Amino acid sequence: KKRNDELVFEENVNRLRAAVGSGNCAELSEILNILSRYSQAVPDRLEERAKLLLEGYELACTRKRKRTIAVVVLVALALLGGMIKYVNMLQHNKAVASVAAELDARRKTEDLKGYVAILERLKRDETAIYRDSEIQSRLAYVKDLEYILEKKQTTFLAAMVRLESIRSAGFEEPATTVEHFLAEARANVLPGEGEGRLALFVREWESRKLVLQAQTDDLALQDAKNIEELLGQISSAAG
Repeated sequence: KKRNDELVFEENVNRLRAAVGSGNCAELSEILNILSRYSQAVPDRLEERAKLLLEGYELACTRKRKRTIAVVVLVALALLGGMIKYVNMLQHNKAVASVAAELDARRKTEDLKGYVAILERLKRDETAIYRDSEIQSRLAYVKDLEYILEKKQTTFLAAMVRLESIRSAGFEEPATTVEHFLAEARANVLPGEGEGRLALFVREWESRKLVLQAQTDDLALQDAKNIEELLGQISSAAG
């Protein structure tokens, strides 16, 4: 058994020498562990070189693990940053779409005051949304709305002046003329004083139409009586 142990020891010493010579660090730990079980001494120089190689190998492995961990952490941070950026982009786009829809609704109803109020709020409190191209492209609509509302106001005032002139003259103009200017005023009236001014005229015009209708009915009734009397006279003469 002693001879066999010696042979095994020598065999592993040779393996250690070969591993040290080739730089095969992967086997060093195993071989040194086997040799440590024997009472025989490993040549000092060989054992020292093996341990130095093993320490260097383990140090390199440690550094490699640290680099791998660092790379994994950096990749994870990059992915997390990308996800956060993507989520922020989605939230931004959703907010922009919501504001753009609100602006479009205000524009459709020609609500210049509300339209401008939204833009001013964005400029003051939400600059990122305000600077978005979707919102910036809608700034020009302020001028469009101002022009539309100015034109409507001018048309409304002109129609009301004509209607009030007709009223002052005792509604002598044909009803079709009154209805024409009334339709024009209704189509262009803006919220505020204009609505009250128009409503007042409408009430007076409706009252006037009732009077005109009563007069028309009276005339029609009188005409019917006249015709009836004429027919009676003709019948008497024929008899």
